[in-house]
Amino acid sequence: MVRSILKAVVVVVAGSVLSACSSSNGTGPGADGGPSSDASLDSSPASNAMDASPPEATDSSLLNPMDSSSPGTIDSSPGVFSDAAPIGDASETEADGGPLPVVLVDGLTNPSYIVSDGINVYFTTYDSAAMSDVVMLVGTDGGAASTLAVGVGIAGGLAVYQGTVYWTNSVGDAGGSVMAVGLDGGGPTTIAAGQTYPAGPAVDGTGIYWSQDVADGGSVMVAPFGGGAPSIVAADQNSPNALTVLPTGLFWLSLDGIEWSPAPSGSGTPITLGQIGVSNNGPIAADSNAVYTLSECTVYRTPLDGGTATPLAPPSFSTGSCLAAGTTIAVDDASAYWPIRTGSGNPLNSGSVVSASLAGGGGSPAGAIASGQNGPNNVAVDALHVYWTNHGVNGQPGQVMRANKP
Repeated sequence: MVRSILKAVVVVVAGSVLSACSSSNGTGPGADGGPSSDASLDSSPASNAMDASPPEATDSSLLNPMDSSSPGTIDSSPGVFSDAAPIGDASETEADGGPLPVVLVDGLTNPSYIVSDGINVYFTTYDSAAMSDVVMLVGTDGGAASTLAVGVGIAGGLAVYQGTVYWTNSVGDAGGSVMAVGLDGGGPTTIAAGQTYPAGPAVDGTGIYWSQDVADGGSVMVAPFGGGAPSIVAADQNSPNALTVLPTGLFWLSLDGIEWSPAPSGSGTPITLGQIGVSNNGPIAADSNAVYTLSECTVYRTPLDGGTATPLAPPSFSTGSCLAAGTTIAVDDASAYWPIRTGSGNPLNSGSVVSASLAGGGGSPAGAIASGQNGPNNVAVDALHVYWTNHGVNGQPGQVMRANKP
């Protein structure tokens, strides 16, 4: 069966970033990573969702703290990480008036998923020595990056919720899993094993949600937040992948369109909202009024009342694909944010990160957050900043980037 490399999702509501998720069959050199989900905050301890398991050692060799005598020095070996000197002060502006981005982490190999809780930025990247992804974090103001989990496998998404980071290991043939690690130490624990191409996760105070991306026989799953066996939210789905959860319900993409389960922890037939602006490879985000998807280089808004989907900025086309496989989007109270690549073959420094008002009617072009980026593929936001990963193209290292909100 031929499968798309990655699917993705990121959602932020009222400035709270929770996750980036996707389904994947590889994130090693030459492949992109990607999504996320958002959720209403709950007071339940996230650590209760995890099983007990032996701690997994942190590989300190993956870290290369910046030498103070040589600011921004990068170890060029694949899989070695160091923080880099900012390319400018965040209060400065680019020539076009936009906020000047800064490099939070440089020297990465194929960084992919990214989320923020307003204190730290969490991301996945590839460790070529271990032939596996790792989960890392860096402060929102930069500094030395640190490793949360090694031997992650093929990351299929990332989420952070109440002091715990969640991800999927997106492997087929019942070899995938949903994992978690606390920020207070200890090794990763297993939420669910024996999964097939899991995408997600999305997390709220009720459950941890993910999809199994199988054509005509896929499913959307949930594990109770306080611990317990997984159960099926929706069966017989047609390649479900990117998903996000809000108080209004659980949303996901499939080959049949945008699906909505108003009561994801209960029963009921999902509602199909529409297919305009929907790609099975694309991301999904949502707020209390609409669902947001990405197609034709722009974000489409589909109202929850089932109205017609409309673009937030004019659709556009370019030579080659303008969107990376595994691209994610983010939304806050006012705007949507997404990355774009232009030109055939991903020419050097040809990417950009853009935004558009959620109230826009699609007539005004998207505004630039940053231009001249090297393979941007995933985006997250918090109350003050926009973050993204540059995958790195044409032999250039990958990066974790930050810019002020416009």
